[in-house]
Amino acid sequence: MRWFLFRVFAKRVCFLYGAVSMLTVAILASLYMTSGYAIEGYITDQLERMPWDIAVLQRGDTSRFVEMRDQIAELEDIERIESFGLLRVEIGPLVQLEIDQAGFPVKWIGFVGTSQPDILPPELRRTLGNNSNEAAPPSYQAALVSAQRGGREEASAATRRFTTGSTVRLALVDEEPHEEEELHADADEHQEEWTVHPGEGESLFQAQVTMPPAELERQEFNKWMLRNIGSVSYLPDDALIITVPMDVFTKLASQFAILFETAQGSRGDSLNPYIPEITHLIALDRSQWVSPWDLEASLAKVEPFVTKVHDTAQWMTPFSYVSSELQSVLALMTKTQRLVQLVTLLVALPLLWLGWVLARNMSSLLVLNERRKIGLALIRGIPVTILSSTLLFALLAGGILGGFVGLAGGTAIPVLFYNLSGHTTPSAGFFLRGFAFAIGFVVLGGVFALLSGFGILRYVRKLTPREAMARVSEADSEAHASRVTFSYITVSLIALALGGYKIASWIAGVPLAAGLLQNIESLARIYPISENILNFAGVPLFLFGLTGLLRWRVKWIQSGLSIATAPIVGRMHWFAGQHLALRSGRVVTVLFVAALAMSLTLLPQVAADSFYGRVLRGVQTSVGGDLHIEFNMTEIGDGESRTKPLSEYENELTSSMLAIQEGLQKDSRISSVTTIQQFIVPGFYIPGQSGLMLNLVDVPQKYIDTVYYEDSLGISRPFHEIVNALPEDGVTASQGLLRMREIPLDRDVTLGYGGDSPVPVRFRDITSFLPGQPSAGVAERVGFGAAEVDYLNHMLRADARMIAGGNFAKSGLAGLSVLPSKAVFIVRTKSGDVDDQTAMNIAESLPIRPQEVRWKNAESKRVSKDMFISLALENMKVFMIGGLLLALASVSAIGVANYLADRRTFGLLRLRGLPIPMLLRLSVSMFLTPVLGGLVIGVLLGIISGYGLSQVVWELPRVLGVAGFLSNRLVLTFAAATSVIVFTLVLTAIAVAFGLWPARKSPREAITER
Repeated sequence: MRWFLFRVFAKRVCFLYGAVSMLTVAILASLYMTSGYAIEGYITDQLERMPWDIAVLQRGDTSRFVEMRDQIAELEDIERIESFGLLRVEIGPLVQLEIDQAGFPVKWIGFVGTSQPDILPPELRRTLGNNSNEAAPPSYQAALVSAQRGGREEASAATRRFTTGSTVRLALVDEEPHEEEELHADADEHQEEWTVHPGEGESLFQAQVTMPPAELERQEFNKWMLRNIGSVSYLPDDALIITVPMDVFTKLASQFAILFETAQGSRGDSLNPYIPEITHLIALDRSQWVSPWDLEASLAKVEPFVTKVHDTAQWMTPFSYVSSELQSVLALMTKTQRLVQLVTLLVALPLLWLGWVLARNMSSLLVLNERRKIGLALIRGIPVTILSSTLLFALLAGGILGGFVGLAGGTAIPVLFYNLSGHTTPSAGFFLRGFAFAIGFVVLGGVFALLSGFGILRYVRKLTPREAMARVSEADSEAHASRVTFSYITVSLIALALGGYKIASWIAGVPLAAGLLQNIESLARIYPISENILNFAGVPLFLFGLTGLLRWRVKWIQSGLSIATAPIVGRMHWFAGQHLALRSGRVVTVLFVAALAMSLTLLPQVAADSFYGRVLRGVQTSVGGDLHIEFNMTEIGDGESRTKPLSEYENELTSSMLAIQEGLQKDSRISSVTTIQQFIVPGFYIPGQSGLMLNLVDVPQKYIDTVYYEDSLGISRPFHEIVNALPEDGVTASQGLLRMREIPLDRDVTLGYGGDSPVPVRFRDITSFLPGQPSAGVAERVGFGAAEVDYLNHMLRADARMIAGGNFAKSGLAGLSVLPSKAVFIVRTKSGDVDDQTAMNIAESLPIRPQEVRWKNAESKRVSKDMFISLALENMKVFMIGGLLLALASVSAIGVANYLADRRTFGLLRLRGLPIPMLLRLSVSMFLTPVLGGLVIGVLLGIISGYGLSQVVWELPRVLGVAGFLSNRLVLTFAAATSVIVFTLVLTAIAVAFGLWPARKSPREAITER
C-alpha cells in the first residue's frame, strides 16, 4: 500500500526535493574543496616568497661558526645552507680605526662575510663599471652607514680621504688613554673621539678597499634583510661596514674571539664592546616536508626538526637562537585554516538562502500539480496520516540520497577541474579531515529537504476533498500567499535597515556607526562581530527587506512593472502590471532570486579586481613610470661621498646626468624621461635616519607629464597642484617628516647650513608619497610577525623627506651642505609596457651601469596574494555555477507555477481575439520583467558590496606599501562584465522560453487542461 502510494503521490516529491538537496550539498562540498585549493594556492605563493626556512643566529663563540654550519648541514633533507656574518667592534680608547694612517670619526666598524655573494645587499657587492667578472664581488668593499656623520666637519674632511685604494687598519692599542682624552670623551657622550696614534698597536685588520665607500641607509638595509633573509640584523649608527672574503672573515672571527671574548679577565671592563653575529640560513627540501593540503601534518614534521636544529645549535654554543619562518607560516596557516572554514560557512549562507527559496517554490509547484491527485485519494478513503507519512518518507529519502549524490559531485568535479588546471590532488588527510563536514553536509541536505517540504505536509493535513477538486483554489491560494502579516512586515523593515546600513557604509568607505557604537562600553565588543556578520549577510538582508516591502506595497509592484513592460506590450502595459500585482509573492521571489544570485556571482570578482587594482596602482606609483632606473650618485660623480654645497654637486653631476638622459632619449622605444635627485641634509635631525632626504624634481612640469600619480597623494591640495608649484620659492614636506618633527607651514625654518650661514626654507605643502622616489619596498609575507609588519609600516609612514624644484635648488638651496645619495631616471615608453628583456637592454645601453632597475611587470610579480581575496576568487567559481543553477531552478519552478496558474487566462485572451504576437509579447514581458529587474538590482548590489569588501580586506593587518597611501577605487574588468553577460543571457533565455509557452496549445486545450 505504502509503496503504491509512494509511486503515485511521492515519487515526484522525492525526486524534486532530492534535486534540491543535491544542489545544496554539492555547493557546500564545492565550497569546502575550493577553500582547500585557495589555501593550497596561497601557501604555495607564500613559500615561493620565503628564501629560507630556518635561521640559526649564532652569537658569542663565533669562532666555531664553520663547525656549527657543518654540524647543521649533516641533518637530513637540508637542501642548502649559507652563512651571513657581521662582526661589530666599537671604536674606543683601546681599539682604533685608521684610514690612510689617520683617524676616521665613526663609532663602530663592522666586517661582513657571506658564503655566497647573492645574499649581500647591493651596496656591499657592487662592481666597477663594466667589469668582465661582474658576478664576483670586490675583495674589500666598504660602506658608510648613512647615519654616522651627522654633519660634523671632521667626518666631512675624513670622507675626502676615503677613496679607492685607501688603506683601512684596525688596531688594538695596549696603552690606556690619557687623562685629557678621557675628559674630552666625557664632555660629550654623543661625540666620543679618541686620539689616534697611526701605526701603533697590534694590527687586527689591514687592507685596501677596491671601490669608493657606498652609502648604506640603515632602514634600507633592514628592508633588504627582511625581504631576502627574513629577519633584521642590528646595524649600528656611526659605522663603517667592510665586506671581506669568507676566508678572511673566518680568520677575523677566530682572532676577535680570542682578543675580545677570552681576554675579558685581563682587560676587565675597559675592553670595548664586541658584538659578533652569524646567521646560518637553511633551505629545506620542501617537497619532503610540506604538503599544502595537510598543514597540521606538515607542522608536526617541521616542529621536531626545528627543535633538532635548536638542540644542535645549543650543543655547539648556548648563545644561539633558532627561528623558522616556515614553522611560523605553517602554525599561522593552521589557525587560519579553521577561520577559513568558518568564513566558508558564512559565505555559503546566501547560497543556502537561495536553496531555501528554491525549495519553497518547489512546494508551490507540487501543490499545484498534485492537488487533484491528493483530493482523489482522500475521496477514495485513504487516510491523511498514511499520505503524510508517505510524503515524509519521500522528503527524507530524497534529501539524504540527493545529499550523497551532491557530495560526490561537489567533491569530484572541483578535483577534476583543478587537476586539469595544473593543481595537485588533495591528500588523503585532507579528505579524512573533511569527513565530518561531509556527513554534516548530507544530514543538512536531509534536514533542509524536510524543513522546506514541511509546507506540503501541513497542506495535505488541512486539505479537504472539495478544496482539492475546486478549480478556483488556484487564485484563492495565490491571493492567500500574497498576504503579509505584521510580523513579516516588521522583520522585513529591520532587515532592510540593517542591509541598507551596510550598503551605505560600503559606499561611504567607512562603517557609519563606528564612532557612535564603539564609545558605548556595552556594545564595544559586540560591534566588530556584528560588522563582520553584516559583511556576509548585508546583501541578502537588504534584498529580503526590499522584497518584503514590495509585497507589502503591492501598488509599487503594479506601477513599476506597468512602466517596465510598456516598451514591450505598448497599451496593454496596464494589464501586465495589474496581473503581476495579483501574483506579487512570485514576482518578488523571482526578483529576490535573480538579484541575490547575480550579486553573489559579481561580488568576489569586483572585490578582487578592486583590491589588486589598488595594489598594482601602488606598484606603478612606486616605480613612477614604465621604467625606473636608479644610480648611486657616488658612482656617477667623482667617486667620493662628502659634505659640500648642493651647487657643487649639481655642477659635478651635470655631465653624467646629461649623458644618461641623452642615452635614454636616443632609444626609439622611449617617449619621455624625467629625473629625481636625492641628497641627504645631514645637519637636520630625524630619528632613525641619517638626515633629511632632499628630493629635487628638476623639471616639475615634465615630471607631471611623465610619471604616474594620483591627486590623492597630495594632502594639503591635489598632488598635481603641489608639483606645479615647486618652481616657486618653497618646498613640500612628506607626511612622514611632519610625523617625526613638528614643522610649521608657511614659516621660515632653518634647514641646514652653507658654511657658517643658515639656509632657511619655507614648507608650503604636504604630500604622502613622491612617485618614483628611491625606495625599496618589502612584499608582504605571512611569515612576518605582527611586530615586523608594524615595523615595516612604521618605516614607510615615517619616511621623512622634502621636495623642491630644480629652479629653487639653484637659487634658495645652492649653498646648503648635503651628501649625495641617489639619482633616479623615470622613463615612459611609447608602448606603455616594458618586459624583462627590454628593461635589461635599456639598462645595458647606458654609459654608466645603474645600481637598480625596476619596472612595473617585474614589481607586480612580487605582489603577494591575500588569503581572503584568494578564497573569494576560488569561491566565485562556485557562486557562478551554483548560484546560476539555483537561480535557474528557482526561476524555472516559478515559471512552471505561473504557467499552470495563467494558462486559462492566456486561453481566454486568445478566445477574446487577442492576436498571438501581442499575446506572446504580453507573456514574455510578464516572465522577463521580474528577472531583468532582479538582475539590475543584483548588478548594483554586487558592485557596491564588492567595492566595500575590498576596503574591508585592506583594513586587515598587512604590510601596506605605497598602496596604503592611495584611495580605494572601484575596478570593473572584462571578467566581471563576462559573468554579468553570461548570467543575464541564461536567465533571460529561460524567461523568454516560458513566455513563449502559451502559444504551444490551442485556446480550448489551455482552458480545459487540468
